[in-house]
Amino acid sequence: MLTGAEDGNVVVKLATGGPLIGTNIFMGIAASEDTATTTANGTVEVYLPLPGLIYRCAATTTGNLAEGVRYDTVAFDLTTSTYTVDENEGSDEDVHGLRIVDMDTTAGTVDFIIKEGVTMLGNLVA
Repeated sequence: MLTGAEDGNVVVKLATGGPLIGTNIFMGIAASEDTATTTANGTVEVYLPLPGLIYRCAATTTGNLAEGVRYDTVAFDLTTSTYTVDENEGSDEDVHGLRIVDMDTTAGTVDFIIKEGVTMLGNLVA
Protein backbone atom coordinates (compact mmCIF):
# COMPACT_ATOMS: atom_id res chain seq x y z
CA MET A 1 0.00 0.00 0.00
CA LEU A 2 1.27 3.48 -0.82
CA THR A 3 1.25 5.93 2.04
CA GLY A 4 2.42 9.52 2.32
CA ALA A 5 5.21 10.63 4.61
CA GLU A 6 6.98 13.92 5.28
CA ASP A 7 9.93 12.84 3.15
CA GLY A 8 7.81 11.34 0.34
CA ASN A 9 5.57 8.43 -0.48
CA VAL A 10 6.48 4.95 0.72
CA VAL A 11 5.12 1.45 0.21
CA VAL A 12 4.02 -0.29 3.41
CA LYS A 13 2.55 -3.70 4.25
CA LEU A 14 -1.22 -3.74 3.88
CA ALA A 15 -3.13 -4.16 7.14
CA THR A 16 -5.98 -6.58 7.80
CA GLY A 17 -9.18 -5.37 6.16
CA GLY A 18 -7.55 -3.75 3.13
CA PRO A 19 -7.37 -2.70 0.44
CA LEU A 20 -10.21 -0.20 0.71
CA ILE A 21 -11.54 1.90 -2.17
CA GLY A 22 -10.97 5.60 -1.53
CA THR A 23 -8.58 4.89 1.35
CA ASN A 24 -5.69 2.75 0.05
CA ILE A 25 -3.62 2.72 -3.13
CA PHE A 26 -2.73 -0.95 -3.49
CA MET A 27 0.72 -1.08 -5.11
CA GLY A 28 0.90 -4.82 -5.66
CA ILE A 29 2.20 -8.05 -4.23
CA ALA A 30 5.77 -8.09 -2.93
CA ALA A 31 8.17 -9.83 -5.31
CA SER A 32 11.18 -9.39 -3.02
CA GLU A 33 12.08 -8.80 0.59
CA ASP A 34 12.32 -5.12 1.46
CA THR A 35 15.70 -3.61 2.26
CA ALA A 36 14.45 -1.12 4.87
CA THR A 37 16.17 -0.91 8.23
CA THR A 38 15.10 0.75 11.47
CA THR A 39 17.14 3.82 10.49
CA ALA A 40 16.76 4.01 6.70
CA ASN A 41 14.15 3.58 4.01
CA GLY A 42 14.74 0.72 1.61
CA THR A 43 13.31 -0.71 -1.57
CA VAL A 44 10.95 -3.53 -2.45
CA GLU A 45 9.97 -4.94 -5.82
CA VAL A 46 6.25 -5.51 -6.41
CA TYR A 47 4.10 -7.26 -8.96
CA LEU A 48 1.69 -4.55 -10.15
CA PRO A 49 -2.01 -5.43 -9.95
CA LEU A 50 -3.18 -5.56 -13.56
CA PRO A 51 -6.85 -5.30 -14.58
CA GLY A 52 -8.43 -8.70 -15.18
CA LEU A 53 -5.55 -10.72 -13.70
CA ILE A 54 -6.86 -13.50 -11.43
CA TYR A 55 -4.93 -14.27 -8.24
CA ARG A 56 -5.25 -17.30 -5.92
CA CYS A 57 -4.90 -17.22 -2.15
CA ALA A 58 -5.92 -19.30 0.85
CA ALA A 59 -9.30 -18.46 2.34
CA THR A 60 -9.43 -17.23 5.94
CA THR A 61 -12.00 -19.88 6.90
CA THR A 62 -12.08 -22.79 4.45
CA GLY A 63 -15.34 -24.14 5.85
CA ASN A 64 -17.16 -20.96 4.78
CA LEU A 65 -16.43 -21.43 1.08
CA ALA A 66 -19.72 -21.87 -0.76
CA GLU A 67 -21.49 -20.48 -3.81
CA GLY A 68 -22.80 -17.62 -1.67
CA VAL A 69 -19.36 -15.95 -1.54
CA ARG A 70 -18.73 -16.05 -5.30
CA TYR A 71 -18.51 -12.46 -6.63
CA ASP A 72 -18.47 -10.97 -3.13
CA THR A 73 -16.19 -7.98 -2.65
CA VAL A 74 -13.91 -8.63 0.30
CA ALA A 75 -10.50 -7.82 1.79
CA PHE A 76 -7.26 -9.44 2.92
CA ASP A 77 -6.75 -10.80 6.44
CA LEU A 78 -3.36 -10.68 8.16
CA THR A 79 -4.16 -11.90 11.68
CA THR A 80 -1.34 -14.45 11.28
CA SER A 81 1.97 -13.97 9.47
CA THR A 82 0.42 -15.00 6.14
CA TYR A 83 -2.21 -13.14 4.13
CA THR A 84 -5.52 -14.85 3.42
CA VAL A 85 -8.61 -13.63 1.59
CA ASP A 86 -11.32 -12.99 4.17
CA GLU A 87 -14.48 -14.44 2.67
CA ASN A 88 -16.16 -13.63 6.02
CA GLU A 89 -15.68 -9.88 5.47
CA GLY A 90 -19.14 -9.34 4.06
CA SER A 91 -19.58 -7.94 0.58
CA ASP A 92 -19.40 -4.14 0.25
CA GLU A 93 -19.13 -3.10 -3.40
CA ASP A 94 -18.24 0.51 -2.60
CA VAL A 95 -15.49 -0.25 -0.06
CA HIS A 96 -13.73 -3.61 -0.45
CA GLY A 97 -10.97 -3.90 -3.05
CA LEU A 98 -11.02 -7.63 -3.86
CA ARG A 99 -13.68 -9.61 -5.76
CA ILE A 100 -13.95 -13.38 -5.38
CA VAL A 101 -14.43 -14.94 -8.83
CA ASP A 102 -14.02 -18.64 -8.03
CA MET A 103 -13.02 -21.03 -5.26
CA ASP A 104 -11.66 -24.50 -4.62
CA THR A 105 -13.39 -25.89 -1.55
CA THR A 106 -11.08 -28.92 -1.43
CA ALA A 107 -7.87 -26.87 -1.48
CA GLY A 108 -9.38 -24.06 0.61
CA THR A 109 -8.44 -21.35 -1.88
CA VAL A 110 -10.24 -18.47 -3.53
CA ASP A 111 -9.53 -16.92 -6.91
CA PHE A 112 -9.95 -13.16 -6.91
CA ILE A 113 -9.31 -9.98 -8.84
CA ILE A 114 -8.05 -6.71 -7.41
CA LYS A 115 -10.62 -4.04 -8.21
CA GLU A 116 -9.19 -1.20 -10.28
CA GLY A 117 -10.48 1.43 -7.84
CA VAL A 118 -7.82 0.52 -5.25
CA THR A 119 -4.83 0.48 -7.60
CA MET A 120 -2.52 3.24 -8.81
CA LEU A 121 -3.85 2.40 -12.28
CA GLY A 122 -7.42 3.16 -11.23
CA ASN A 123 -8.99 5.86 -9.09
CA LEU A 124 -6.15 7.38 -7.12
CA VAL A 125 -6.81 8.77 -3.66
CA ALA A 126 -6.74 12.58 -3.80
